Amino acid sequence: MKIKKIIIITSIIIAIFLLIYIFLFFDGIKNYKNEKFYTIGNEKIPTITAIVGQRKIDYIKSNEKKNIETKIIKYKNIKNANSDVQNYVSELIDNQNFINTTDINLNADTGNIKLAKQSSDKDKIILLTIDYKKESYTIKIQKGLGSIRNY
Repeated sequence: MKIKKIIIITSIIIAIFLLIYIFLFFDGIKNYKNEKFYTIGNEKIPTITAIVGQRKIDYIKSNEKKNIETKIIKYKNIKNANSDVQNYVSELIDNQNFINTTDINLNADTGNIKLAKQSSDKDKIILLTIDYKKESYTIKIQKGLGSIRNY
């Protein structure tokens, strides 16, 4: 009888924690959809949705390893990923002081674009990578030691 109570209580506790996790995760994505900027450290970079309109977020990941801050945002179910990426890259290069560090072929259905910008923090750089496919794209922003002069 005692073991049965322990199992029931443990199951209830696990279910509660699972519900809390699900609520926080999906609420975080819902709230992130309306953000105008990606924030990494003290840097603010316009979100792709601030430029092209609201898009469906698949997941968001953030971490810091070896003094490199990383944020990854994956968007899915995009009607025209190529057009979104073109508009976003144009905004970053024309108005946000990013430079292109790779050959860009925005006419391709899939691709990888790497941009860089000097951080406002001394001796740090911001790298922004966009991997895109026909109906999705992933934006990866990293901030760490480096200089734009290397590009």
